[in-house]
Amino acid sequence: MNVNKYKLSVGEPWDFQGVDGKNTILGRVIKEINETTLIFEAYKEQSFEEGKGKFFLLKARYSKEKLVNDNEYGGIVNGFLILEDFSDKSIKEIEKISRYVIIGGLHRC
Repeated sequence: MNVNKYKLSVGEPWDFQGVDGKNTILGRVIKEINETTLIFEAYKEQSFEEGKGKFFLLKARYSKEKLVNDNEYGGIVNGFLILEDFSDKSIKEIEKISRYVIIGGLHRC
C-alpha cells in the first residue's frame, strides 16, 4: 500500500469549504479495494449535510479510468462519506453505509 500524502481537490460542491481550505481535503489512501476503488482517510474530520467523518470511499468517476497506476493513486473520483465503522465490512456493505458527497480529483501532494 502506498501511504504518501494525497489531496482531494473538490470540484462539486463548487462552494466546498473544508477544514483544509477551499475545495481541499488532505489525507492518505489507506486501502486499495481494486484499481477503480479506494478508501481515503482525511487528516481532519470533514462536515457535509449528510454527516461528518474522516473516511471516504473513492470510486473512479469514469468507467474506463483507473485510480491505481504504477503504485501511484490519482484520477477523477466520486467521493462517498463513510458514516459508520467499516473495518469488518465488505465493499457492498461499505457502499450501503456511505453517502455521495463530492466529485473531485485525487492527487499526490
